[in-house]
Amino acid sequence: MADLWSDYTDALLKDIDKSIGEKYDVQIRELLGNLPKYTAKQNIGITISNMKEDANNYIDNALKDMPNETRALDDSMSRVSAITAQLSQNISMQTRQHNVPFIRPLDIIRSTGSDEEIQINTVDDQLMRLVEKMVESSNMVADFSYTFKDYKIGSWLFDRNQKNYILTVFVPQNDALDLENGRQELNDLFDSAANFVRG
Repeated sequence: MADLWSDYTDALLKDIDKSIGEKYDVQIRELLGNLPKYTAKQNIGITISNMKEDANNYIDNALKDMPNETRALDDSMSRVSAITAQLSQNISMQTRQHNVPFIRPLDIIRSTGSDEEIQINTVDDQLMRLVEKMVESSNMVADFSYTFKDYKIGSWLFDRNQKNYILTVFVPQNDALDLENGRQELNDLFDSAANFVRG
């Protein structure tokens, strides 16, 4: 794995560079991995923008070749989003009732070694009872839910003295989702590269 990106994005870069890398004097992997070397290159900002567009087109075409995975992803994400909305409303209500701070932080730096993660894929009365007990015994609840396209994916930290609990809505593995996650990481890398070049 490259230090700057995940293993999956590393594999994606290999595929993309085979397909579009020849259009440029430099491979995407080389450019993103050693950006200071290329800052003086003429029109490097335009090259970065073109590489980003080509990479997104490559991913769009790859997704067109996997209609079943794309459909399955939309179905599972609709379910995940519905569960997230139901839990989010309940957790917010429970924190108000029990006077527990409920925050939406950018990040919390913590030792995750003592965290217990609970992944759920359905909501029932027993889960709602568990949520109430976790809220009652928490110092605070942090909402780390995030958005994928138009879907919301729930993740909450219940901060307790000895052991924290993370409640997350399970997202099934899907090749289309892997591609979309790779796209997001690549776009972030391209945007960072463009900002670096602009100074």
